[in-house]
Amino acid sequence: MAAPCRTLSKRATILTKDAASLLEISQRMLRHFETAGLLEVPRHTNGYRT
Repeated sequence: MAAPCRTLSKRATILTKDAASLLEISQRMLRHFETAGLLEVPRHTNGYRT
């Protein structure tokens, strides 16, 4: 049985390189997860990630 996901009460901002380092995966893999719909990344109106 998988562990339940935890939800943070406040959204934290973290740089892609820092998130990748913490998860021990590449930044490219993080972007792949986003493209596959596994991660939701907020974006500014100009399309850049926040």
